[in-house]
Amino acid sequence: MSEQPPAHAEISGSGQSVLLLHGWGSSAELMKPIAEKLSKKYRCVAVDFPGHGSTPEPPEAWGPDEFMAWTLELMDRLEIDRADINGHSHGGRVAIGIAAQHPQRVDKLVLAASSGLRQRQSARARARVRMFKSGRYMAKSSLLPASAKKKLQGWVDRQGSDDYRAASGVMRSTLVKLVNSDARPLLPKLQCPTLLIWGDKDDQTPLANAREMERLIPDAGLVVLGGGGHFVYAEQLDHFCRVVDNFLTTA
Repeated sequence: MSEQPPAHAEISGSGQSVLLLHGWGSSAELMKPIAEKLSKKYRCVAVDFPGHGSTPEPPEAWGPDEFMAWTLELMDRLEIDRADINGHSHGGRVAIGIAAQHPQRVDKLVLAASSGLRQRQSARARARVRMFKSGRYMAKSSLLPASAKKKLQGWVDRQGSDDYRAASGVMRSTLVKLVNSDARPLLPKLQCPTLLIWGDKDDQTPLANAREMERLIPDAGLVVLGGGGHFVYAEQLDHFCRVVDNFLTTA
């Protein structure tokens, strides 16, 4: 692995360490409300992943393993041997990797609207991906006139998710690697107690993902917050933090 970028983390409170891992396109700033609630009883460490907040981009396209290694190195620098981890979306994907491959580093795991399950594509979706890749290739071809290439590049730039269109350079390549990864093989390896918290209106990581994770993780429970979307922790902060606190303090 190439040299890792420096890390920005915000630490508050004292006691058992709780690592707060944000989602894609977010930052430690959005974890602050959770930290403010939980830091009354715990040492909360909210981090900015590489390419987010105040942490520089990675030097090359990263996948889940690189984000996991970066997070473990940060824990070492902060002298955190073991921690509870609360991961939202992309942060959940990273947390799954840590808990499955380095179980000695994790006490309890909270997955809030976690990413990690690669979506099975329909034949129509696969055809769209092939069309997109062909368009991207042709937009760089010297065989097309400049006007045609410009028009085709415009079409390519309008494709994909909001996150994909917002990203560029190494972060766009990183997002592609992450989306194409699949944490399913890791889930049965989780040894720690795991709490899944989901909103039933989540349109980015649907509730069906939570139910599949609950089935695959040996010691998992699912709490569904009615009316909650993908950012359920922010939408229902008090309820979310009460559920997390109860889980972390239960033997």
